[in-house]
Amino acid sequence: MDDIATPVTPPPQAQDLEIRETPHRPPNIIVDVSTPSSALVTPSEFATAESRSDITLGSPSASLDERAIDNTADSLTVLDTETPITPHGGLSQGPAFMTDHPPSTDATDNEPRVEDAVQTECVAEGEGGSDIKLRERLKVVEERFSDISTSFKRLQAEKVAADKLIKEISPLEGISDLDGLRAYLTNQKMKVELSAEEIKRLAGQIRQQEERLEEVREMHKMEVSSQSDLIEKLRQQLTESEALLKVAEADTTSSKNTISQHEVEIERLKRSLKDEEEKRTKAITLLKTVRQKLTKAEKDRDDVIKEREKDKEDMSASRAEIERIKTDAERAKNERERDIAGIRDRFERELKETKERYEKELASRKGQYELEAITTKAAHSKELSTKTTRIANLESTVASLANEKDSLFEQCQTRQAEAESAQSHLQTVQNQLNEMQFQLREAEDRNSLLADELDELRNGSRLSTHSPTPGPEVARLLSEAEGKFEGRLSEMRIKLRAIEKERNEAEDDWNKTLADRSKEIEKLRFALRQAEDKWIESGRVGKGMDEKVASLEQNVKELQSQRDRWQQDQSILEEQLRQVQNKLQTTERDHAGALEKANSLETQFEEIKNRETSLKMSNKTLRDELRKVQSSAALLERQRPGGVGGFWSGANTGSQSGKNGNGVTSPTSPRPSSPTVSEAGATPAKQEEEVNLEYIRNVILQFLEHKEMRPNLVRVLSTILRFTPQETRRLIAKV
Repeated sequence: MDDIATPVTPPPQAQDLEIRETPHRPPNIIVDVSTPSSALVTPSEFATAESRSDITLGSPSASLDERAIDNTADSLTVLDTETPITPHGGLSQGPAFMTDHPPSTDATDNEPRVEDAVQTECVAEGEGGSDIKLRERLKVVEERFSDISTSFKRLQAEKVAADKLIKEISPLEGISDLDGLRAYLTNQKMKVELSAEEIKRLAGQIRQQEERLEEVREMHKMEVSSQSDLIEKLRQQLTESEALLKVAEADTTSSKNTISQHEVEIERLKRSLKDEEEKRTKAITLLKTVRQKLTKAEKDRDDVIKEREKDKEDMSASRAEIERIKTDAERAKNERERDIAGIRDRFERELKETKERYEKELASRKGQYELEAITTKAAHSKELSTKTTRIANLESTVASLANEKDSLFEQCQTRQAEAESAQSHLQTVQNQLNEMQFQLREAEDRNSLLADELDELRNGSRLSTHSPTPGPEVARLLSEAEGKFEGRLSEMRIKLRAIEKERNEAEDDWNKTLADRSKEIEKLRFALRQAEDKWIESGRVGKGMDEKVASLEQNVKELQSQRDRWQQDQSILEEQLRQVQNKLQTTERDHAGALEKANSLETQFEEIKNRETSLKMSNKTLRDELRKVQSSAALLERQRPGGVGGFWSGANTGSQSGKNGNGVTSPTSPRPSSPTVSEAGATPAKQEEEVNLEYIRNVILQFLEHKEMRPNLVRVLSTILRFTPQETRRLIAKV
């Protein structure tokens, strides 16, 4: 070294030497742990001391027990069994402080010079007569020196290997930086402890996830059992509906048979009605003539009875007078005969006149009655034609209604089948949604774990420069889950649109058909009312018309009952339609809820991704800036003379391993060393970080000088000042 000056020794003087042999000691290398590194003597210094002949034979300072040699040998830094060198290049016990030394020279280069010096000294002392003892002592010294040199070579090789190993496994340069090595080892120890705690926490979370999976499995089993029960119920309902369908088909066939029978009966009644009408007209005419004859005969009978009574009276009077007029009998008899002949003639004349008059009246009334019969027959034929046409129309409408009922029933069955298929598909979609929600919950848990890890890494970013990146498995699972969920959501949206379109079309068709049926029913009701009125008016004519009206009323009642049955079927279909609509509404509500949940999960996932990317960018920028600052700090430390403060405050000037409140060490080596955790960081009360304003000013100026680096400045400031994600996005948008 420069501060060690080589003293000039006087030439050896010939004098008597007392040579005392010391017992041979094995070469031992001892390290005094309490001795500072500045007090240690390197082999180069030892070789220099040998070469400059500080300890020479014959000098006053040299004794026969070789005190100088022993002192120099004892001052060498060697390893004892109690203080071995660890594989990482550090000492197992006690603090050891090292200072920078000039490059050491190999001890083997100094051996010839030492031997030459000793030989010259031996030649110079050869005249003293103790050459043999001196040579023996010289041999002993040479042996000890060779042992020391071999041990030094071994130690130097071990030191080189230890430095190489430390360079490979740590960011340190070698074993000389004991403070950095100690800090690195303590940091690794704390990392191991933190990793053990993290493993325990992850094991607890895994147990929680397993418990959740068990709960989800139980829920899935319960859902499967409930769905199987529902399927059984639906199968029973299907069998019941099929039985009802068969019964309805049998009813329709029976109703068709009854309708055909009624049609045959109507035709027979039409023919009988015509016959009865003809008979009725004939009977009416005969009744009129008989009634006239009866009235005339009754009048004649009354007249005859009156005349007979008069005759009886006359006979009694004549009998009383017979005796009195016996004498006038002949004369009275003759007169009476004349009177009787005159009365008989008069009566015959009157009878002829009345007969002629009644015949005229009967002819006139017969013509009148025939005209009335013809008019009534024409009106009745018209009414019959209208009724027949109306009946034909009603039969056609009944047939059309039956056909439409069949078509509507088939459409209802198809719609019901479609609704059941849609419901089953909806159940499958709901199961898929439940699975996707479970996967999303797992992804949320993983994202929360990643967010916690990122928060811990952000809080402990000063503990390590190597930020753990999220596993690719998590990103892959998230991307797969997102892709599956989006694909299934798109399929569900398409299917839901198709179902809604079909439902709207079915509702429109149902509304149109119901409106048409209601109009036709109103028309039929009006026609039935008119027919009832006409039949009531025509029923006054005869019993046959009454019977026909009764039969028609029965037909009308049957039609009304059939209409009621159709209305009941229509109400049933409407109820089924309402049920299908309710199911569709519930599916729409469930789908809307699932879409809202999916949108919220997508937004949360996007926020987590943005936060993760921002944290990655900020961590990367902080790492780059830390490297830059450490390199600049190292350069400034090299360029700055001793005693001048660095980037950190005066609280860190006492030692090179000064710590801040968050456990980040200041850079002390040219390479960027890994941050370590201080003792103050382990205490519950954390001190505030004391940052040099000059450092912050330089960093902000470097960011502001480049426009493309300003967003990174915003991220750095958001990390330092703990901005919210909304504030960070707003500032980045403005920059």
